[in-house]
Amino acid sequence: MVDLRYNGGGYVDAATYIANKIINPSGDKKVMFTYELNNYLTIQKNNGDTDFKDVYFNRNNKLELNSVYFIVSKHTASAAELLINSLRPYMEIKLIAEQSATYGKPVGSFEKKILNRISFLPASFKLINAVGVSNYWNGITADKTNTSDYGFNDFGDQAEPMISAALDYAAPTRMVKAAEKTPKYKSKSAILSINNNSFF
Repeated sequence: MVDLRYNGGGYVDAATYIANKIINPSGDKKVMFTYELNNYLTIQKNNGDTDFKDVYFNRNNKLELNSVYFIVSKHTASAAELLINSLRPYMEIKLIAEQSATYGKPVGSFEKKILNRISFLPASFKLINAVGVSNYWNGITADKTNTSDYGFNDFGDQAEPMISAALDYAAPTRMVKAAEKTPKYKSKSAILSINNNSFF
């Protein structure tokens, strides 16, 4: 389980790093994502710039996962969505959402400054997964929707509503005692909290 509900995105390299920590053997060495570039960057690429070459999985884990559950919200965007979208061709991906989908930003940008006074970030490239999916402008649709986000629990607390909903979704027959503040849940799944600001 990966908690991305407060992650608004950031660095593509960080999304790539996490993807390699999750991917199973069936996806290793296969395409993670490719770029669609604007005209200016296309010229740079055609002139030998390697910054936008196709990215392949380079598995860096000992996991044997078939399914991954992501906790998301309308704040989950950009590189966080890239992580989800890149894994989808190779694994069963399920989203548990605060509303019904993620934010919807399949593009990236670079900061441009004018006279060192004004900055703007024009969309410069689009990120496309191995099966050509990239147009999630309205967000990546969740499998379980309208789940309450209760931000007062500690990260990873299995009693927190969204984490509890994800665990119930992954293992609907699990038994939880009502008196337990934090229910014990025996599973091979790990809860990866990436909640703090922009991890990617």
